[in-house]
Amino acid sequence: MFGPLKALFKNNEPAAKVIDKVWMSAEAKFQACVAMAHANPACVFIGWFPETVERLRQSLPEERLVLAERAASHTFEGRMIVFAEHHPLGRKEVALYKALNLKEAPVLSSLDEPLFMQFGGERTIDLMKKLGMKEDEVVGSNLITKALRNAQRKIEEQVTVERDAHSQQEWFNLNLPSK
Repeated sequence: MFGPLKALFKNNEPAAKVIDKVWMSAEAKFQACVAMAHANPACVFIGWFPETVERLRQSLPEERLVLAERAASHTFEGRMIVFAEHHPLGRKEVALYKALNLKEAPVLSSLDEPLFMQFGGERTIDLMKKLGMKEDEVVGSNLITKALRNAQRKIEEQVTVERDAHSQQEWFNLNLPSK
């Protein structure tokens, strides 16, 4: 009796629990990806943009890398899936998490990526340095995950028609041009 009514009020939050890990720089994040790959041979990295997959390809074997648009057609049984970045549109992430039937979605990011720079990444980097954190230290908390979801919602409100891009920076240039 309540099934249809419940579906009407279903929220757009990820079915998977998102586990954000954030570094100060992209270089530190990519080094962490390589270390993670060496520590866990079953680890597969998914990138939302070709530039990210190409960057990872410099250090990791091809069979460990998947472009997000092709991920749903892969079989990941027995593999640990790690996202090498966030997509600016949260709804795209939610759709892929559901398509892959993920319970958890580890996402690796850096404060110098365009998504973070849209919302004060440089100030956060400065604060972290003042607190004595090193570039290769990882930060992860529910506050970061909530802040990222809010940022993605704000971006979704501004993007009516999405244009595909090779990199996260190009995505922002095409989809959220400066005013």
